[in-house]
Amino acid sequence: DDEKDEDDDEVISNSDDADIPLNGVQNPYSRRSSFRQHDKARDLDVEVYNSILVAYSREQSGDNAADVMRLLDRMERLAEELDMPSVRPNKRSYNVALGVISNSASRADTSLAVYYDGEDIAEDEIRSGGSESNATKAGTKPKGGKRNNNNNKKYNKKNNQKFNPLYAGRAAESVLSRMLANSHRPDSYAFASVLNSYQRIPNGRLDAALAADAVVRGMESLHLHGKIDEPPDVFHYTMVCACWSRSGHGAVAGERCSEILSHMTERAQGGFER
Repeated sequence: DDEKDEDDDEVISNSDDADIPLNGVQNPYSRRSSFRQHDKARDLDVEVYNSILVAYSREQSGDNAADVMRLLDRMERLAEELDMPSVRPNKRSYNVALGVISNSASRADTSLAVYYDGEDIAEDEIRSGGSESNATKAGTKPKGGKRNNNNNKKYNKKNNQKFNPLYAGRAAESVLSRMLANSHRPDSYAFASVLNSYQRIPNGRLDAALAADAVVRGMESLHLHGKIDEPPDVFHYTMVCACWSRSGHGAVAGERCSEILSHMTERAQGGFER
């Protein structure tokens, strides 16, 4: 009799319709149970991932810039490849990620070097106000993609893991580009985070000053063409001047900051907000 009972249980557990509790416990191998578990995965919401991004932003130790970039990649893949639009990054996702990237900008051992695997980062449409950048023309693929350029691959292989202080700023620009691509209009805070990334780069970086200068010009162009709601204000221009003051090129920096001040005055006279 005992053997017969065991055989009956086996038949129930392997049945296609086996959704009957065995001894009061749900059969985990039933198709209906597995289907419900699959549905739970599809019930994931973007705010679940946002809570992870916020946790990274609140962590005081360590460098989580690469982690948040990978998480954004995962969210976008789930939305596109698995048809899960509920987990597509929203404006909050990108803004939190920008804050984490900005906080990592001053680190010499940036995790972004591993994320990009030594490849150059695409300079996105932010600087040109929507036009194709020089890096894009050269074949650089955004989001850490590989370039089909043998010379660059040889160079990057040789210099892999070497500190590139512009990683954080350009990664932040790539997040802005994603926002625009997904119809999220970056606000003044988002652009300030990018500028802060360049501002936090150690002294002596002329490239950081030039990049920050280009970001604010791109912000002007994007606003002019109606792609963002807020033009740059005195806060953004001041951050650019701070980048120039840290560039290590005193004479050039002084001249450029004077030009920025005159430009700010002209825009204020033209009716733009200060």
